Order: sequence, then structure tokens, then C-alpha cells
Amino acid sequence: MYKTKYGPYNGDTWEDLCQQIFKKKYGADGYQEMKSSPGDFGIEGYTKKTGLAFQCYCPDTEYTKSELYEKQRDKITDDLKKLKKYEKQIKFRLGETKIKEWVFVTPEVNHNKLLQHAQSKQDEVKGWNVSIIDDDFTILIKDSGFFATEIVDFQKINGEKLVFDDSDPIITFHDKDDDLGEFEANIIRKNKIRCNYDHLGDDKKLVLLNSGG
Repeated sequence: MYKTKYGPYNGDTWEDLCQQIFKKKYGADGYQEMKSSPGDFGIEGYTKKTGLAFQCYCPDTEYTKSELYEKQRDKITDDLKKLKKYEKQIKFRLGETKIKEWVFVTPEVNHNKLLQHAQSKQDEVKGWNVSIIDDDFTILIKDSGFFATEIVDFQKINGEKLVFDDSDPIITFHDKDDDLGEFEANIIRKNKIRCNYDHLGDDKKLVLLNSGG
């Protein structure tokens, strides 16, 4: 498992979460899941109306920053090649839709060289002149922060334990008492989240939690 700020995930559980998010967030745009059977075409879902294509990646184990960058870089390279290799098969599924944005969704990005790599691959793909690629084709890299609200919502729905990283809180609250120390502020922020299921706050419970009850 790979430890993220939202809890541990592996390739399968991360993809399952992403599919739930994509279906909810992009359903109105005609989102379609692309199953890996009978083949992996480098796309795990796309929107028929807006031409977004998604590919998810989460490592199954912990890596150093350099190792993670290399794994993500190679994943992007390998999956983009499939757009050219399986052009005909993908076109049968896309119909008249062309891919305008290929979005790589991964829990975290810790090396800005990945953006440089994505830009170089974007220019390369546009040079292929394949029928499923739009003239304004773009590659985007999105970490979990782009879907923070949706991740927390689905963790609540699925009854999963919420996990928060103190160094990068998921949700920011503005407390009235600006003199609170950082530790106390973090405790209050987390307690507010615990009391805010389905956006319905419980003030009495919050007071009890903040008092150590």
C-alpha cells in the first residue's frame, strides 16, 4: 500500500476511488468508464461531450521521491504510446469524440520534472497526427488535491476512516480566535470535520470534543 494524505491506497483501490469521482464529477459531460477488458488502451475513462480522457496511477508500495518520479514518468510514457498503438480500437469506443485533454491522476506529485516530461510528451503526441487526438491536445497532471472535496465525501459515504496530514490540511477553517496555537488550531479544525458529516455541524459535540470529552 502507498500512504497518501487521505489514507493508504494501491493501484486497484485508487482506481476504484477515481472512477467514483469521475462518474459523479463528469457524469453530465457524458463520462464513460473504459474497462481494461478486453485490453488496456491507456485510458480508464473519457467524456463524450468534452473530450477528457483519464488515466489513474498509484504505486502499490512506498518509493523515494526519485523512484516515484521515475514510475510516474514511465507510466505516462507507456500509456500515451497506447493511444497510437490502439488508435482504431479506441476510435470504435470514442466515436466522433476526440481527446482534447489526457489527464494523469495520481495521489501526489513531488518532482516538477514530471511537468516537463508531460510537456515534451504532449508535443510528441500532437505530432503523431492520429485521428483520435484533437489539434489542441493537452496533457494535465492532477494530484489528489484537485479532488479533495470528492475524496472526503466518498470516504464518508463508504464509511472509511478519514485520514488527515497535519502538514497539508484537506479543509481550511478560519477560527475566530487568532491567538490559538498551531497545535490547538489543528485539533479544532479536525474536530470540526468530525462534526460536519453531510455538512450538518453539531455544535454541542464540537464543544465536547474541544474540551477533551
